[in-house]
Amino acid sequence: MLHPAKVEGASPMRARRLIEEYMLAELLPLLEDTGPFPMPTAGS
Repeated sequence: MLHPAKVEGASPMRARRLIEEYMLAELLPLLEDTGPFPMPTAGS
């Protein structure tokens, strides 16, 4: 997970966006590999 220091001082929206981007980057490949249905790729 992102270290709190990485988002400290950022606006709440920016911090949330950083966390969402990190989670997508980490979890989307897992969902694509193991999910019961096709997931749209990030970029399409």
